[in-house]
Amino acid sequence: EDDTNPSPDPNPNPNPNPNPSPNASSDAPQAYSAVVAVLAKAVALNNLTQIRQLLHSGAADACRLYNGFTALHVAAQRGRAEAAAELLNAGGAALADVESVPDGRTALEIACLEGSAGVVEVLLRLPEGAIYLGHQDAAGFSAPHHAAFGGDVAVLQLLAQRFGAAPVRGCKSSEGQTPAMVAAGQGHTHVLEYLQAGDAQGEALGGSSGADRNAVLHKAAQSGDAGAVRYLLAQGAAVDPPNKHGASPLHVAATHGHDE
Repeated sequence: EDDTNPSPDPNPNPNPNPNPSPNASSDAPQAYSAVVAVLAKAVALNNLTQIRQLLHSGAADACRLYNGFTALHVAAQRGRAEAAAELLNAGGAALADVESVPDGRTALEIACLEGSAGVVEVLLRLPEGAIYLGHQDAAGFSAPHHAAFGGDVAVLQLLAQRFGAAPVRGCKSSEGQTPAMVAAGQGHTHVLEYLQAGDAQGEALGGSSGADRNAVLHKAAQSGDAGAVRYLLAQGAAVDPPNKHGASPLHVAATHGHDE
């Protein structure tokens, strides 16, 4: 049976980050305070006036809430781009590197997962070296994987504009999964189409990748999404390459009860 996790887990095992960003730090202030709770609520409500007042009074925006989030993580989750800009202006680029607890995600990764394109755009305005495409969360996934999981092409386009299309397409998780594999596992055919577009070498959809040697078609077969399977077959995906267990995409589909 195919036992590879096909997508970014919303609740990953809180293991230490295996591949931290050069800048990312889980050692940022973690003390809970009533002030940061008020700040986070203001961010969630997009109350810019209150956010500015709290930041001006010295609110500890890098402190964490009871759920392990900072105010910037809340902005990323809620899609509050203006609030994110205010927080970054007050806390500097270093705030973007603070990881949530226990999942180890940066604000960029959360924004990508939630499809918060406005927040992604704000974060990507940070200077070179302040944002790192290859940072991996506790489950081993990076920003492109989260965008692919969420099925958001607009976010992938923003990442490609900043980091280049090839690095985004070829970004690998700690288990070697690409964004295309994650998208296939969720049945996001439109994401597969975007990743394939302009990929003259066929790297986005071709071949096997990862510790499990699972091709993109294996992931689509595992998800049972007929549309994604049809698209990949139309693109010439091979139907018989085995994974490390010797199972072809057809075997994987049958194992997961997708006989159609």
